[in-house]
Amino acid sequence: MFDEFPKRDLVSWNTSIGGYLCAHNYLGFLDIFVELRRDGICASVMTMLCVLSVIGLSRRPKISFLVYGTEFIDMYAKFWLLVKAVNIFDNMETKDMKSWTTMIMGYGVHEQVKNAIVLFHRIVDEGFRPNQVNFLAVLSACSQEELVEDGINCFRKMVLEYRLTPKIEHYVCLVDILGHAGLLEITRELIKGLPIEGDSTA
Repeated sequence: MFDEFPKRDLVSWNTSIGGYLCAHNYLGFLDIFVELRRDGICASVMTMLCVLSVIGLSRRPKISFLVYGTEFIDMYAKFWLLVKAVNIFDNMETKDMKSWTTMIMGYGVHEQVKNAIVLFHRIVDEGFRPNQVNFLAVLSACSQEELVEDGINCFRKMVLEYRLTPKIEHYVCLVDILGHAGLLEITRELIKGLPIEGDSTA
């Protein structure tokens, strides 16, 4: 019946999630929770209670939970449960670029920029090659704390070391960093020299 719903609201999602939970079908619970997240539905307090009850079944996330680790990291960070997000991240046996980026963004949301930068450097240490999304996550974090030097170094590393082409979002972060630091003339010149035309965000 749930699959045939023409339009699913949060109540129907929570009811279905609760059904899996009552049936002790934790894998099905995780599947539908991830589907909810990918459908763009914002989890409610009731959803969170269901998730916490499942996680509470084990002191450490089980192997099956690790497959869904990135979703939990994102959810916990957005619900201001950063310690739980970090715990999930640290206990993931394998991490992909999405999980690294999500954790960096989680630190950024909580204004723990130094931790975000440290984690970014760990990506390289772990043998991964940072991509544009990773750099955007770090730049966004730097813009929140007005870390001018770190932000500029990050942008320079992206362009010169990794030969990645910045998008408008990267430039906007750099403009934000410089603007908040009071470097208005430099910011103005940067905006004038943007290689991307027709965007008013900067």
